[in-house]
Amino acid sequence: GGSVLPVLVVTPDRQTFNSLEPVVSLFLDGVRQLPLKAQAPKTSVTIADLVGEWRSGGDSSLDYVTPSGAYAGSSTVAHGASYIIAADGSYKSQFAGVANRQIVRGGGVGTVELGSGIIGFRERGGKLSRYRFVSYQTALNGATVLTLLADQYEANAANVSFYGEKWVREPKQ
Repeated sequence: GGSVLPVLVVTPDRQTFNSLEPVVSLFLDGVRQLPLKAQAPKTSVTIADLVGEWRSGGDSSLDYVTPSGAYAGSSTVAHGASYIIAADGSYKSQFAGVANRQIVRGGGVGTVELGSGIIGFRERGGKLSRYRFVSYQTALNGATVLTLLADQYEANAANVSFYGEKWVREPKQ
């Protein structure tokens, strides 16, 4: 809305703040102004929590210049993915991406596997994509936001901030 809720975080130094940033972000994502109620993030998920269509995406573009400052070209990368998860733990995924005018499309079907802090997507044929579970929260508009970190990255504040993926499930109408 048109309101601001000031929040002050005091730490002894930047390194301490950086280490606390994921927790601070989760807290801030849950703050609500009355009459809405604060939403604490979930610390674990079940298949029932994941049922529905989730979307994620990202993009990056760079412009290159010569030492004199003249334009020398550009590079663009973008992707979008969706996972439709059923109550029985099966899923269907779709992916589309572009890298410098090269288009990539794909998809798959498989099953969702849950472990201690891990969400896995096992495609038929055996390929397993694993993510560290970071958070599961309800946004102000009623959408659900699932934050995941690919398991090749150590679960620390810097990696969650830089490599963490936000998956969104729109609210039910």
